[in-house]
Amino acid sequence: MRVGQNIKTIAEAKRISIKELSRMVGIPYTTLYNMVNRNTDRFDLGLLEDIAHSLDVPIGALLELSLIHISEPTRP
Repeated sequence: MRVGQNIKTIAEAKRISIKELSRMVGIPYTTLYNMVNRNTDRFDLGLLEDIAHSLDVPIGALLELSLIHISEPTRP
């Protein structure tokens, strides 16, 4: 799944239309509509942060990144 599809899926799950999300983010509806429907992976990071914040999800949810636990290396 790509970023555009992730945005659409999460918005639908939260019952937020693309039009309403565009208002929440502060960008034109046509801009967000094109981003979602063209299903591109080219997004401005600041815009992705705004979208994630508006959807109340971590940005990784939009990028499909899972958190990786990094621990201190063990010393002998």
